[in-house]
Amino acid sequence: MEEPENLIVQRYQRVTCYSLGGVEAHGKRLGDDLEHVDPTRTHLNEYLVGHEHLRDIANEHIARMQKDNGVRKAAGLRRSRHTSQARELEDAIEGAGDDPHALAELVGWPWDLKNVAPFTEGLISVSHEWFLDCEGSEDPAKIDVFRDFVMGYLEEEFGDEVLYARFDRDEKTPHISFIVAPEHENKRTKRRELSHHRHRLFGMKEVQPLFEGDEPDPKLTRRSYELLQDRIADFAQRQGLDLQRGERRAAKERAKRIRGEAVCKRRNISPARGRELAAMEAEAAVEDRKEAVKERAAAVEDRKAAAQERAEAKETLVGVRAKQQAAEQARREAATASAALAAREQSLRIGTQAVIAEELTYSPPSAERPEGLTWGRNKPKSKKRREWLMEKIQPARDWIVGFARTTFGLHKRIAAKLAKQQARAAAIIDFEKAQNQTPPKSMLDIVNLNEAGPDDELRPIPGAWAVPTDFTVERLDEHLRGLTNTDICDAYAPTRDAADFAEHDDIQVRYRAGQHHLAEEAARRGLVIELREHHPGQATDAGRALLHTDSPPRALHVIRTNHARERRRGS
Repeated sequence: MEEPENLIVQRYQRVTCYSLGGVEAHGKRLGDDLEHVDPTRTHLNEYLVGHEHLRDIANEHIARMQKDNGVRKAAGLRRSRHTSQARELEDAIEGAGDDPHALAELVGWPWDLKNVAPFTEGLISVSHEWFLDCEGSEDPAKIDVFRDFVMGYLEEEFGDEVLYARFDRDEKTPHISFIVAPEHENKRTKRRELSHHRHRLFGMKEVQPLFEGDEPDPKLTRRSYELLQDRIADFAQRQGLDLQRGERRAAKERAKRIRGEAVCKRRNISPARGRELAAMEAEAAVEDRKEAVKERAAAVEDRKAAAQERAEAKETLVGVRAKQQAAEQARREAATASAALAAREQSLRIGTQAVIAEELTYSPPSAERPEGLTWGRNKPKSKKRREWLMEKIQPARDWIVGFARTTFGLHKRIAAKLAKQQARAAAIIDFEKAQNQTPPKSMLDIVNLNEAGPDDELRPIPGAWAVPTDFTVERLDEHLRGLTNTDICDAYAPTRDAADFAEHDDIQVRYRAGQHHLAEEAARRGLVIELREHHPGQATDAGRALLHTDSPPRALHVIRTNHARERRRGS
């Protein structure tokens, strides 16, 4: 029996914008029509052009065409000297962003409104047997050859018009589905449009004569789909592939019409139905090639191969799930480690700041308890603050204890050194007193160094303003009204510095309040503190703008004109 040829299967179908959702759902394997899909092989599917969100791809392409048409329309308005209309159109397009519906209100849709199906869906496959090796299994090398063949053909025929291409391998026969945006330029309006029948390929026609030398007969017109079948077969031949053109059904129907025979017009089918028919035809071809005497033996081998394939698929699925679980576990562990690291970093920062501010201090070990931390002389007054501080230092408590131990030892050494200096200074003072002489002030300062209380340690910054605790709203407003513009500028910088230096001190809140009220009062007057300039026109309160005008005004630019005349000889 003669071996049948390996045929190329190529089908096209026009689709609407809304039908793209069905193509996208089929690619994601959603819906009920999945009986012909093997879920254990779905992970082998791949997107060769675009990604799984087809509707987003189509909307982006439509928006690009609309913006390009908007640019062309604006250019036409400028050529006709409607510059303001062109500028308004450009601003409106920029405001519409990438929303096709908003752009459609400005420049319309990039197709004729009568054209309800601007996109074209295609499918390319070959006979099922072509993908098999000598043992009847899918040949990976053939898969790669088929992928390169189809993508090379689409690049040559359609180029950038291919928005989406999906390689399905979880059905019986591998095939590639794709979406084409058939574009052309309107000769009258010069707009970019999507049109199937005006496209350079889908609008092709070829009128042939019945005999050589005769006039072309309109009854022998070959249209685009038939010509595309020839073109893909020619491309396969140029690539050196043993693939042939599919059935010449249209040519057979023309021959019947010429002979006067009745033609039963075959209705065009969708790519999905075409895949089913191609699978059925391939299965029938396989059955025709089998000899009757080997039928039962082949069936047994098929069952064994199917069982082996199911076992391998199950094993592969288990392996894939195990890898997914391991990857998920690794991600969770990484997230946990990252969170622990962040908590430790935060704990180190908060703990060291608390030790330096003497909110916490080192507690040496004793017979009853080991070394640890205890509250220092600046122990937080708020219970909520103390609980928060103890919670935050837990992740790095051991390290903070070590840091506090080092700080504690340093303080002890400093205190011992200071005590030795005070003892020497006291001896000098006693000697001077014994000689009826006045002790040096430097010695007295050393002896009295520890007599100053904690409140004396923070020395006030000259010119800084801390809002008094007994100020009411009325008294605060009265104080601010009494400040001149120069007073506000002079007080702002020292108050800001005092607030920064007073960290971990209760007076910091009052400095912060003073800084805030000075900045607000300056804004009400239109006073730029950094430049020390007064601009009443920028004031937020017209009444406060002219309350004080002591800041230097803007420099006046005086233009001098020279009216002197020059006397020349001969005039």
